[in-house]
Amino acid sequence: MGQLSVDNRRTILGSIILVLLILLPIWWKTTEVYRAALPLSRIESSEKNLDTIFTINILLSTLPGTCIDGCSDDFVSNLQSSLNQLYKSAQNDFLKSKANELVDTSPNVLVQFKLRSKINDSDHIRLMQTLNEDVEKVEVLEEAMFASRHQHESAYNVVISCSQQIERKKSTVYLGSNRILLISLYDSCQQDRIVSKATRIIAGLFAEEQLDYFRLKQQKTNLEASVDLENMRTIKHSNEYQLSFNLFNADPRELLISWDTRVLDAYINPFLERLNLFNFTVSSQVQQFASLGIQPVLKTDKSGALFNSISLSMLPQFINSAEWNFASAVSSAPPLNFVLYIPTKHWPLKILKSSGEPLETNSFLIHRWGGVSILNLNITDSSYVLPEEDLHPVMEKFIGQLRNLLDIKPVLLQNASKLNVNIHYSQASQGLTLWELDRLTRMRTIRCLIDASGTLNSLSALVTKMENMVILDTINEKVTNSLDFMSMSKISLEQNQLRDAYLNASKAIDFAESAFFDPTMVAMLYFPDEHKFAVYLPLFFPLSVPVILAIFQEIKYMRQKQSV
Repeated sequence: MGQLSVDNRRTILGSIILVLLILLPIWWKTTEVYRAALPLSRIESSEKNLDTIFTINILLSTLPGTCIDGCSDDFVSNLQSSLNQLYKSAQNDFLKSKANELVDTSPNVLVQFKLRSKINDSDHIRLMQTLNEDVEKVEVLEEAMFASRHQHESAYNVVISCSQQIERKKSTVYLGSNRILLISLYDSCQQDRIVSKATRIIAGLFAEEQLDYFRLKQQKTNLEASVDLENMRTIKHSNEYQLSFNLFNADPRELLISWDTRVLDAYINPFLERLNLFNFTVSSQVQQFASLGIQPVLKTDKSGALFNSISLSMLPQFINSAEWNFASAVSSAPPLNFVLYIPTKHWPLKILKSSGEPLETNSFLIHRWGGVSILNLNITDSSYVLPEEDLHPVMEKFIGQLRNLLDIKPVLLQNASKLNVNIHYSQASQGLTLWELDRLTRMRTIRCLIDASGTLNSLSALVTKMENMVILDTINEKVTNSLDFMSMSKISLEQNQLRDAYLNASKAIDFAESAFFDPTMVAMLYFPDEHKFAVYLPLFFPLSVPVILAIFQEIKYMRQKQSV
């Protein structure tokens, strides 16, 4: 009977051990965290290979008789080589000057020019002739010729003429709104001198943009440098924005104000149509009894007239958030608010500069929020509808504020004084030139690529550090899509397909952020290993103690039996 008891004990013990050997691996496998294999090597290489090349295509036309020694067949290639060499030298000089500050992962943005010859273009000849006769008529002629023709073309049209007339000392440069550049030189018209002068003029138009890329390179290395005024002012990246135009009247009992929204559309829509990188949702409202949250200070101007004043230190409290309603449609698109304030209660109301003088524009910008413009009306009627002549300067201010919020910078010839040229800039009727649109597109594309790479690398570091974080296949798909769109964007930039490059870069950052902030990953951020021990230890420890003791007793019993 004792022998039978020992056999039963061994059978039960063996069964327990067998169950543990089978169930333990099954439990381990079924409870392990699923982790899809992310392309970590591609993510790492994306940061190391952030160097981006974008191409600037130029169609070059020279008027007959431009070169007194005859423009040779290699005139175009000489100008192209001169431009590329100049930009390469500038890039190398920057790298040498910042060698101790930059790291290997700092992105390089390389510019390459590609020039093609365009012969006997009648429109170019007519424009140049008009420039030499009357500069004021060139802008009207350009809009009539090229407004519809060059909207979707990516090449810049550069027209060069040279004359040895001595009655005009300075050469003339005209920068059109539709990717047109006219260079009328009054100089010694040898080919080498024309190439040298044209190189400095063309390069001068892209000099400020190149400086922006250099700043991006420093910001990637030095986090303190990235916290600058421009980044604080510019609204965050998005493919869609909500624009809200608000007319706020202080006291309708003094004057009931309204406006015609068709006038707003007439000014805003042409600008938004040309700025085709983003989708805009536009709304407007009129709010009465919009009292200020601050108390203006009564002052006297030089003529002795009284006026209400607001100092610069009071501007942060100008928006009365408690009473002013800026309700917008439910959307994830960032809102931008523009306020036209009519101070019927504190008339006239002026913003004072730090010197104490009134601010000419009587308006101010609120970083990443919108802008405010104050309009003082001297109206004796009880009601008034703002006419176009009142709204025109206000809408110009709003468009200027929107340009600042979107980081749209003017394209200017930086070295005009050193080049001894007269520069004339076309004033685009839409409020935006195609030169400015191209510059914005390139800069936004580069920023999106840098942000997408940084987000993916942060994700890579996170999942590498937290081994128990769930990584679903959808995360892997998003990361792969982001990397693919980054590659496609770089290819489009090199081929001068700016819109495609931006759209691909925008998708890259969207996929990268979607992967990083995926709810399935965020849920595991605060579930460390200690939690697992707290859950499983009370369950398995009481069961394992008797089993372990039984195993030791059985081993002890077998040793005692063998020693007998």
